[in-house]
Amino acid sequence: MDSTQPRLPLRKRKPNDTCDLPDCDAPFVARGMCRKHYMAWHRATPREARKPAPGFSRLTVAERFNSKVAQGAPDECWPFTGSQHGFGHGQFFISKDRGLVPAHAFALELATGEPCPAGMETCHHCDNPPCCNPAHLYFGTRQQNVDDMWRRGRAKRGSRHSNAQLTEEAVVLIRQRYKAGEFAKTLAAEFNVREAAVTAVVLGKTWKHVGGPIHIPRSPRGLQLIQKRSAA
Repeated sequence: MDSTQPRLPLRKRKPNDTCDLPDCDAPFVARGMCRKHYMAWHRATPREARKPAPGFSRLTVAERFNSKVAQGAPDECWPFTGSQHGFGHGQFFISKDRGLVPAHAFALELATGEPCPAGMETCHHCDNPPCCNPAHLYFGTRQQNVDDMWRRGRAKRGSRHSNAQLTEEAVVLIRQRYKAGEFAKTLAAEFNVREAAVTAVVLGKTWKHVGGPIHIPRSPRGLQLIQKRSAA
C-alpha cells in the first residue's frame, strides 16, 4: 500500500478530513489514512521503511531537549519548562534505554559532550533547581552538593522533614520544662515520642538549630546514664 503520495501535513488537515485512499470515506487517523488502512500499512511495512509522515520531521534528542528550555541571556537562568520532580529539578526522557534523567545533568552533558563522571553529581552555581544554563552548572562531589544545599537553606530539617514528630515550638517547650524539673518519661508520653527522643532533645544531640536550654549533666556518671538511655 503506497503512502508516499503528496498530501497535506496532518497538522494542516481539518478534523472532518477523510481517508485519502480511493472509495474510503472513513475519517483519517494517521498518514492521511483511516485506522483500518493505516494499521494494514503499518503491519505490512518494515519498521526501517516507515519514514516520517509527509510534512513532519523527527527531532533529535538535543532538539527535543532545547525546545523545553527557556534560553535567555548567557548570564541568566534557563529554566526547564517540562516536567519536574519534588525537588524542583526538571526531568527529561531521552530514550527507552536511558529513560528519565535530570534535565540539568543532561544540559551539562550536551554542553561538554561527556556524561557526568562516575561518583560525581551535576551541581548548580545558582540557587535555582530548574536552571539548565550550562554556565550555572558544574560536576561536583556528593559532599559539595550537600554543602551547597545546607548553605542555601534547602535541607529539610526540623519540622520540614517528612519524618519529624516534633515542631520547633515543642522542642523549646520540652527543654524548658525538663530544666524546670519534669521527667523525660512524662514529657515523652505527653508529646507522643520515645523517651530516648526527649533525652536527645534536652541534651542538644538533635534539633541543634532550635533554641531553648540545653541540659548538661553534672557528673560523668549522670552523662553515662543519659547516653545509655538515649541509645536504648
